[in-house]
Amino acid sequence: MIKKVFLLAGLALCIQSVAAQEKLVRFGVKAGLNVADVERKAVITTPNPQDAESQPKYSFYAGAIADFNFDAPVELETGLIYSDQGVGGSTKTNIGVLTLPILAKYNTPFLPGLAAKGGLYAGYVLSAKAEVAGVEKKLEYNALDLGLSVGAEYALPMGLFFDAAFNYGLTNTGKENDAADASFKVSSLKNRVFQVGVGYRF
Repeated sequence: MIKKVFLLAGLALCIQSVAAQEKLVRFGVKAGLNVADVERKAVITTPNPQDAESQPKYSFYAGAIADFNFDAPVELETGLIYSDQGVGGSTKTNIGVLTLPILAKYNTPFLPGLAAKGGLYAGYVLSAKAEVAGVEKKLEYNALDLGLSVGAEYALPMGLFFDAAFNYGLTNTGKENDAADASFKVSSLKNRVFQVGVGYRF
């Protein structure tokens, strides 16, 4: 049994090595600016009940990517990206999400280096906090964040590339109330994030 495990592991390494040699798989890193907001239903119950006002939150994202080239105009892009999200304004919400994008990337024939991409992403919420009147409150949250992603990329021959994307969350990551008290209640948080950044493929 142990021999079979080692044999399979060796075979997997050989396949990975051949794929890398033939440029079937390219790895890279990227980082950039997040302009984040949420579709949010939140109410402050003290001192006066009111809908929580929000503004976009400017923050960052960073992570690693992998491109799978099938010797066709369409490639598959995936990776593991940390994204600092939430909202700004009078009531700030800070949401840390680890995302796994699965995107189809179409390389345009009329302009080499330009590509359009779109697909799905799966995210895991690492933390969610709200700041009300200078007091930070830990929010109860649903860990799974699923959504759609669309974007574009322009890559240079040297490996440097620039990209932009919009992530549209479909699942509710909020819960009915927070863990601290009932003065700030969140029943719905759906992430909306615009990203623009730079990266490098090895």
